[in-house]
Amino acid sequence: MSSNDHSILMIPGPTEYHPDVLATLALPSLSHTSPQFIAEFSELLENFKRVLGTKNGQPLIVSGSGTLGWDIIAANLCEKNDRALVINTGYFSDSYATCCETYGIKVCANQIGASVELSEIEKKLKEATADGVYKLICITQVDTSTAVLNDVKSISQLCKQLSPTSLISVDGVCSFGGERFAFDDWKIDAAMTCSQKALGAPPGLALLMFSQQSIDTFRQRTTPVPTYYANLNNWLPIMDAYANRKPSYFATPNVNLIRSLNTSLKLLLDIGIENIVRLHEENAQKFRNIVIKSFDLKFVPTTDKNMANTLSAIYYPKEMTDEQRTKFLGLVKESQVVIAGGLHKKIKTEYFRVGHMGYSVWGGQQQHVVQTLKAIEKALKESGHKINEIGKEDFLSFSCKTSKI
Repeated sequence: MSSNDHSILMIPGPTEYHPDVLATLALPSLSHTSPQFIAEFSELLENFKRVLGTKNGQPLIVSGSGTLGWDIIAANLCEKNDRALVINTGYFSDSYATCCETYGIKVCANQIGASVELSEIEKKLKEATADGVYKLICITQVDTSTAVLNDVKSISQLCKQLSPTSLISVDGVCSFGGERFAFDDWKIDAAMTCSQKALGAPPGLALLMFSQQSIDTFRQRTTPVPTYYANLNNWLPIMDAYANRKPSYFATPNVNLIRSLNTSLKLLLDIGIENIVRLHEENAQKFRNIVIKSFDLKFVPTTDKNMANTLSAIYYPKEMTDEQRTKFLGLVKESQVVIAGGLHKKIKTEYFRVGHMGYSVWGGQQQHVVQTLKAIEKALKESGHKINEIGKEDFLSFSCKTSKI
């Protein structure tokens, strides 16, 4: 297939990839015990720590999807009948809760809303004193289903103040590499993500980070870990060996994906994480301005401060029929752009989602966003929705610098 036949991928992951990442992926595979690969894996572990803002965190990178991250955190940090509080902002918060329940963890999940107010979390924490403190507090920084952004810093600060023994867990699948995050400074205990979103590599790797408090909690377990592949007893010695550039084995690592992810993280770090995040914030604001001003559409998140910078969830026009909604993604695809439909079960047919993260933001590829807006504009017109024409000045706003700043 030629590059002219390629439809750009503007869903909330997987994303478009830098040519260097794809070139690395295509290299002949190395032995997973070779000195070259061990050195590259060691470098990746350190680069991941830099991206998340930690000096002393324990990284873990294994083959699997982001979903595996929930399993590893829940199965290793909690035991049966422990309690977990899930800060719910959408479909993936629901799934995080279900994962915890699978391991016999008692879950308290607040109802989905525009965002989670700190006063509501404070109430839950104070109520917990009667039944025992929460062992785990689960936060989804950006829920991919609703594009709601949680204020992880403030939530963690509140939880550490009111429930200092609780472990703070963050799902950063659709945020790390595109939203502000500081593992050490925000006192996070467990964080998980995957390779295929803002971190800019193909799918297939689950990435986690653990604080010393969470590792100590794991070491103090009184019951066996109820899983084999996701058992930290099997993985921590492997990560320690790779960090020290020594060969070790539990399960064969995905050599080519690990090398391509390392290439991507080096690109991010070369630009600077602060610059990467700022570019995502600026890009998202410009995107939203056009959606509001030219398309006259509304977003699923109800306030600007709770809107993610890595994706947007946009309601269809009210006058659009069910049939038109069903055809809408196909109309966009005719312009060689792929976007995503709604995902949250309560409003699934009422909105669509657009990813604007990773290489399409920081790689000098603003034409991806411009092409996406034009494709949405065309599809809306063909669906009978009256819009204001997008002007040249709107598209020119996407011509920001993306190299070393």
